[in-house]
Amino acid sequence: MKRPNFLIFVMDVQGTNNMSCYRYRRKTTPNIDEFADEGVLFENHFAPGIWTLPTHASLFFSQKQNNHFEQSYLVPGYALKFSFMIFAKMCSA
Repeated sequence: MKRPNFLIFVMDVQGTNNMSCYRYRRKTTPNIDEFADEGVLFENHFAPGIWTLPTHASLFFSQKQNNHFEQSYLVPGYALKFSFMIFAKMCSA
C-alpha cells in the first residue's frame, strides 16, 4: 500500500484574515493559494497554545498543552515529556 505524501505548513503569527486562499479580496498569497488549490485547505482550525512552543508540541505530540510539559528548573513549566510517541515516528510505522 502506498503511503500518502503530506506537508504540514505552519506560519507563526500569520492569521487568515489577509490571505487570499481564505477569501481575502486582494491576491496577497499567490504561492500559498496555488498550493492550497492542489491540496487540502482547513477552514476550521485553532491554535492549542498562545505561543509557538506549546502549539508546536501539541501538533507533534497529539496532546493537549497541559499533557506534554513537566516541571523544569531551566524554563519553569516548559520541559517536554518524552514519553509520548512523536509524530514522525507514528508516520514511519
